[in-house]
Amino acid sequence: MSSKAANRPVKDWPQIRMLRALAIAHERFNDVHRVMLRKFGLSLSEFDVLAALGNTQGMRMKDIAAHLMTSSSPSNVTRLCIGMEKRGLVERQRSQDSDREVIGRLTPKGEVIFQKLFAHIPRYSAAFVDSALSEQEQLVVVKHLTHFIEKAKEPPPFEVDLDPEPI
Repeated sequence: MSSKAANRPVKDWPQIRMLRALAIAHERFNDVHRVMLRKFGLSLSEFDVLAALGNTQGMRMKDIAAHLMTSSSPSNVTRLCIGMEKRGLVERQRSQDSDREVIGRLTPKGEVIFQKLFAHIPRYSAAFVDSALSEQEQLVVVKHLTHFIEKAKEPPPFEVDLDPEPI
């Protein structure tokens, strides 16, 4: 960090401003989509599961978790799928290859909802982004975020000398 940034209040550091802006943009995107998905009785995470399972023959819970845009652990995906199974959207079956693995797949009802929503969500998302940024601005954001993702694969070492006394 430059000494120039270190002399300013933390809230004014460019790194903190960037991270805060990313978090707020992510929340705005999610908020807009939550409102729309609520009309279908779905949470953002449930739609994410539908989208991951759509156009597949099914997936292991850990593979579903790896495909989600919302961050979820395999155990959270299992809980989501159990709830969606009760509503008739997803079915879960033990894998034929391993007793420990469970495969999730869309039911016919889940497939209908996936087809209805997935035809509209990308357009809805694009319209949301287009309402705020030109195509050129979007490409600049993608370029910078892609660069950040490539460079920020591992966190830097973090050493802090904390007082061993309880706070």
